[in-house]
Amino acid sequence: MEFQFANARLNVATQCVIIDERSTQLDDRAFMLLHCLLQRRPQVCSHADLVKLLWPNTVVSDWSLPKLVSDLRSQLNR
Repeated sequence: MEFQFANARLNVATQCVIIDERSTQLDDRAFMLLHCLLQRRPQVCSHADLVKLLWPNTVVSDWSLPKLVSDLRSQLNR
């Protein structure tokens, strides 16, 4: 399964993003975040829902999700 967004495609089977024909491998949490956001679009995903999904049964800092979003953006902009 693939998701198309902007000038990119997310390949679910390989956890890979292809941007302008350039392939980028995502780490597990970054992949889960992007996959969740693409699956649920155009709905808004709450901070609490994303934390529950990405860090189940774990107490994390309020900054964990913003840091992951920042890391994902960096991975996509390589």
